[in-house]
Amino acid sequence: MAKQPSWQKRQVDSFGNFKIEYGNPLNHLGGPAVFSLIGNGAGGTGKLGLRESGQFDITVDQTVKITGAANNQRPDGGNGVEIVSMEGGIFLNCQKGTLKINAANIEINSNSNITFKASSKITHDADHVHFFVKDLDVDPGRFLGNRKRGDIVVREAGFLHKCYKNTEVGEFGN
Repeated sequence: MAKQPSWQKRQVDSFGNFKIEYGNPLNHLGGPAVFSLIGNGAGGTGKLGLRESGQFDITVDQTVKITGAANNQRPDGGNGVEIVSMEGGIFLNCQKGTLKINAANIEINSNSNITFKASSKITHDADHVHFFVKDLDVDPGRFLGNRKRGDIVVREAGFLHKCYKNTEVGEFGN
């Protein structure tokens, strides 16, 4: 039989639609609660809380909004909002929605690899694309390119045919 939690250390200070709760023994994913700040309003409930495991939870019924540089002045460091993970990673998960990133400029920097993976397709729409790479590797077994039947191909005569004979380019004439 599972051990029943001890409710003796639990304390709740209630201020109408706002509560402060300490020592709730109920186990959630992060373990028992150290504290929770809970607010109720017409649009739903919001909670800030710390678990025994050290996990900090923010839970709301509607939208979480973090606004930096709210005084319409550029901050000294240049960033209005920073999310920093000193040792672990940062994981964004949209279980039923769409992840949208909207900015005047977007920079993605990595010390090792950047991987894009989609089960269907990746769409890129821009007026100009520039790749500055030392090596570009395309899987020929999967790459179809944009060649369509009736496109210009190397004829079986002349200098280009000799250059591209027995290569993948030479096979396009078939």
